[in-house]
Amino acid sequence: LTAASTPNSHQTPQPVAFDDSSVRVSVGGGGQRVPVALWYPAEGANASSHAMRVEYPHSISVAKISRVLLNLPESTPRWLDRELRLRAAAYVVPAREAGEAAGACKGAVVLCHGYLGARYDLVDFAEALAAAGFVVAAPEFAESLADPSTTPSYARPGAPPPVNPTASREKIMDAVLSQVLEGRFGVDVKRDVAILGHSAGAGTALRTKGNFARVAIAGFRDVDAAVCDDPLLVIASAGDGVISLYPSNGRFGASPGIAAAVDALPVPVARLDGQNGGLAVLSDEAPRTAFVTYDGANPSELPSHISFLSARTNAAMVDVLAPLLPLARALDVPLLDFDKYALRPGSEANAVGQTLVPAVVAWLCAVSEGRRACAAQTTEGASEP
Repeated sequence: LTAASTPNSHQTPQPVAFDDSSVRVSVGGGGQRVPVALWYPAEGANASSHAMRVEYPHSISVAKISRVLLNLPESTPRWLDRELRLRAAAYVVPAREAGEAAGACKGAVVLCHGYLGARYDLVDFAEALAAAGFVVAAPEFAESLADPSTTPSYARPGAPPPVNPTASREKIMDAVLSQVLEGRFGVDVKRDVAILGHSAGAGTALRTKGNFARVAIAGFRDVDAAVCDDPLLVIASAGDGVISLYPSNGRFGASPGIAAAVDALPVPVARLDGQNGGLAVLSDEAPRTAFVTYDGANPSELPSHISFLSARTNAAMVDVLAPLLPLARALDVPLLDFDKYALRPGSEANAVGQTLVPAVVAWLCAVSEGRRACAAQTTEGASEP
């Protein structure tokens, strides 16, 4: 699959199947069901035959947000929690009508949401990647704002650690790789998997052990040397008030900035401007290690921390949480750039999604094909006398 074969605005995307699935993870003396949203190529399906669009079952738990940010107990009332439906793209069909993708996929991508994120945060990437031929899995981690019953293994600075944390990101990633990608879809998890993460999810993309193509959006720190051997794409904005492109003293402590961490990489890095032609280079040339930045004289006009998420999930957050902003400010709650986004919700997320998503999909297609070709050459060379 080459960059030229990825979906764009001039093509009708191939049908994509959606399955709201799950994995079982061992925790303590028992097990935990972890939701995992799945998208994959739907060979032979006809999206136009469906009278109603697929909808994704999304939730926003104000109780969970309060627990995580204010260290409130598990008994926090849930009467402000909301269940929502997000409309899928027109080419998405239910999995029950599409069958499995075994033998048809070009590899797999795991999408990792961030701190107080959710499995549908990166749905624009999910749909586009599946239409391009990938199996896509998006698990719900313990920090998710969608599930008030899960507890992360770490607390806000200054608070005692949780007594009974639920499944860690590491355990959930292991389960997704083994149970879903390898077990259900037959993906070679040692060669044909990429991991794309936002914010804390970028850390998951970088720390998961194995050979993966890795995409870190709005989050990048020093990495192990082994990661530098993998295809790597880092994306950051000077308008990000949570994990800064440059040195800062933010709500979560001093940070040297993402740019400094990229500067420290021991490999050549293609530096690309996300606003002035850099995304075309990312799509067309697919450099093995690339750094896409959004920079300029006026940071308020640049993407914020959550601008890289889907406009659909962000719109849901605005609907549910915007009325609570005055209270959050009064309590000095970290807003994670939500307040910035709420001032201009439509423009910045749509602009980022319409240009960045297809460029990242094209890059992943190209590097995935390159990894397959390299593995094939290695196998052929080993079999020669």
